[in-house]
Amino acid sequence: MRPPISILQVLPGYGFLTLNSHYTVRHQPNPATQAIVSEQWIKLILLYARHKKLFYLRVDDAESPGGDWDEILRNGRINRRLPPTHLSSLLETMVSKNVATYEPLKQTRSVLLYWRLPEEWAEVLYQWASSTGQINTILTFYEITDPPVESPLTNIPIPLLRKAITILTKSNHAKVAFTNRVVEGFGKMDEKSPLESVRKAAEKVEKGVKLAKGDNGLLAQLLEALEDFNSRMVPFFETTQARAEEIEAVRKEREVERQRRLEAERNQLEDLQALRRELRLVQQRSSNLEAEAIRMRKEATNAATLLDEATIAGEQLKNQMVDTGKDRDNFKRLYTESEEDKRRLSDLVERNANYVRDLFILLDPNVDCSTSLRQAKRTREEFKKTDKELKRLKAVEAAHEHLKEKHRQALADLQNLPLSLAQSTEPQDYDENCSSHEETLSMRTRIHEKKSIEFDFEGLPKPGFGTDWQLKGNRSYGPISNARPPGAAQSQRRVANPVNFPLKLDRKGKPMSAVQLGPKRSVRI
Repeated sequence: MRPPISILQVLPGYGFLTLNSHYTVRHQPNPATQAIVSEQWIKLILLYARHKKLFYLRVDDAESPGGDWDEILRNGRINRRLPPTHLSSLLETMVSKNVATYEPLKQTRSVLLYWRLPEEWAEVLYQWASSTGQINTILTFYEITDPPVESPLTNIPIPLLRKAITILTKSNHAKVAFTNRVVEGFGKMDEKSPLESVRKAAEKVEKGVKLAKGDNGLLAQLLEALEDFNSRMVPFFETTQARAEEIEAVRKEREVERQRRLEAERNQLEDLQALRRELRLVQQRSSNLEAEAIRMRKEATNAATLLDEATIAGEQLKNQMVDTGKDRDNFKRLYTESEEDKRRLSDLVERNANYVRDLFILLDPNVDCSTSLRQAKRTREEFKKTDKELKRLKAVEAAHEHLKEKHRQALADLQNLPLSLAQSTEPQDYDENCSSHEETLSMRTRIHEKKSIEFDFEGLPKPGFGTDWQLKGNRSYGPISNARPPGAAQSQRRVANPVNFPLKLDRKGKPMSAVQLGPKRSVRI
């Protein structure tokens, strides 16, 4: 099976691609040879581009494989390729020969190929427009380059199409086509045509006159079109002018009416704004009054709360006063009992003193021992009773001190009553004259602040207290003097013991032997 035939094999001049010298990096030393080589390459590039419909050639196509230009820029059979520097030189030569142009501008690595010159493309464009009936029709670039049916202009670059259109507008075909379009446009105009179309028609007439200058046939066509336009359109324009004047008069009247209406609306708006300001002031006042009402409600709530607290505090104070009165009564009762106990204790102390005094008498050897033992037993029992009585009196005194402390705390609570309660409540059971109450309170405080009662006394036997001490009638009593040197002053120390006391005493006046306590009876001395 034969290998596929390459497109280059059917192109004229393909044989030079098999020579290594045509792929060299350096130029040929002979300028004529170099010119021939460059010419061959340019022809091959344009033929290949026309056959493949390629419009752009870049230096990058020689650097990277796999592009549209690999068939001519690379030859795998001889393992050669066209260097980028050689291709750049060829592009420069093509631009200088006007078979290519740099695109985009201001660079030298990419060109737009003219395998058809812009003049040829202009003729192709006119033929295509005539064959498809597009003469005197407005078309976009997209509609020309991508028509519904493929044409020679399909995918043509926009810069090349612009140049073709520019050349076509300067050709005789364009003048004839433009004149025909203007004449046809004037023939289609009537009273329903927009004013903007009439203005553009006048501009097109001026342009057509300039293009048809020197061509009597085109000028005659334009003149006939203008005369027809005048015969048809001038009466219409006169009527239109009259109607326009009427419309202008009506417009002015409506403008005046509109101004009056706007003035009235402006006055109403000013009145509404003034009313709005008044409403804002009223709203602000109502807001202030509402805030004041809220504040007064809060104050009333606080006052009610204070009143409730004052009432509760008054009830508590009343209860405290009742408790204080009860404590005071208890204190008075305890005080009375303590006074009674104090007197009883005083009597006991006197009795004990008599017991001690009788004890010294019992130490007399002449006293009966059995009687003395019985008296000592009774004396021990009396001492036990006295000790119990002392313990009870101490408990009573401790309770008395506790009541005094509780009463003092209650008075302190009364003095520390909160000022807010005193200010927020009025006395209910007083006539606003509390001087006597304050004086009573201060006097009570002074009484309760006194110190505890001290039993600093010496007890004496009560009148009628009897004794069975056996005292000799001829016994005399007198002072006992301490031993002192001759000539010294007499000592003032006296003792309550008789001079001829029956007990044997030491120098300090203490008995030196056992004694019998508890006389059967006593004698008041």
